[in-house]
Amino acid sequence: MFSTTDLTDLRKEAENAMPDSATPHTLSTVSDTMGGDVNTFTPGTAVSCRVQPLGGARELAIADRLGSDVAWEIVLPQGTSVAAKDRLVGGSRSFEIAGILAERSYEVHRRVLCREVL
Repeated sequence: MFSTTDLTDLRKEAENAMPDSATPHTLSTVSDTMGGDVNTFTPGTAVSCRVQPLGGARELAIADRLGSDVAWEIVLPQGTSVAAKDRLVGGSRSFEIAGILAERSYEVHRRVLCREVL
């Protein structure tokens, strides 16, 4: 069992290994005047992150179930509020979240599987 201090230290170490930055954009669907829907993305606050190509067998198997275009894993700080279909925007790159790897009892960081929006 980890103490609160241990978890805080682990989370700080995890964030030290996040050299990139991204802004979560939350998906909202609103009705348009023609009876259809329009997707809009509302930007949140930028967070540290690490963008990396998928590599582990478990992640590749999950990504395969989500779609063949899921090729990126983005590691976010613990507790970052994101959901499937939200976007992460960093610099000139934009990623759509395809899935979030399950939270654990002692979450140190949050891992999401993404497809790049071109």
